[in-house]
Amino acid sequence: MKNKSKTIIGISLFIVLIIFTTQAFSDECRINLNTASVLGKNEWSRDEPYLWTFGFVVDAQTFINNQFILKIDNPGHGNLGSGVGEGYSLVIPTQTGALKKELIVPPNQEAMYCGVITLIFEEDGTPPNSAVIEAYESIAEILRVFIRDIVVPNRGIPDDLRPLKNSITAEVRRIYGAAGGFPWDFDDFIGFDYADHRISTGEVSQNPIELLLWSKSGDYEGAYLINGSIDVGPPLPLPPPRPPRSCPSGYTCCGATLPDGRCDSGECVKPPQLCQ
Repeated sequence: MKNKSKTIIGISLFIVLIIFTTQAFSDECRINLNTASVLGKNEWSRDEPYLWTFGFVVDAQTFINNQFILKIDNPGHGNLGSGVGEGYSLVIPTQTGALKKELIVPPNQEAMYCGVITLIFEEDGTPPNSAVIEAYESIAEILRVFIRDIVVPNRGIPDDLRPLKNSITAEVRRIYGAAGGFPWDFDDFIGFDYADHRISTGEVSQNPIELLLWSKSGDYEGAYLINGSIDVGPPLPLPPPRPPRSCPSGYTCCGATLPDGRCDSGECVKPPQLCQ
């Protein structure tokens, strides 16, 4: 019993030592997915794509609490727009493609990792958004365990991600199937891709990334090319608010419309683009 108590005390002191010898990097990792180019639409009709973005960070904090995954707030239907055709270039809304986390330096100054994992699906309204959100949260847990058990011990993402992709598609099928409605076919899954960046202490950098999400099922072939970056550096200042303005004909106001007809946010988009 005494030995067990000593072991527990020793582990506790070790964890406390790690916590008190880590320090804020005073910098952050920022994941920004900016545009999605439609190289090939997925259906014979126009696409209704939705993007799942997962960030991940391995630093002193996440190494202790195992909370490696960063999640977006709106993984549901239409977060990339609707009525999308081949050749379209879509601006990815910030709430769909932007994630960030303050970095905490490990006590031994080992390198940190920051990365992004993306999936694109296409379906016109089925299954219900509740099932989409449930599946997104479930996949986030699969990815968290993958980072903990595979990426951290091996200090990087392995080349062969087929087992991970198979686990993801099987879980999505299970949840979507239980939700009823139209069956989820494999051609509704457009693709999967990832990028990661190894971070050194004190690093300030901008690292462009390209993600190709592609699939082929029967006569249908979907391909989306996402451009963005993984950046490391001091937190960015907030941009000044835009003054109100009138939206051109055919554009949508991203905000409330003032009594005089102007858009209060000053941001106007033309469908199928979405508000940032």
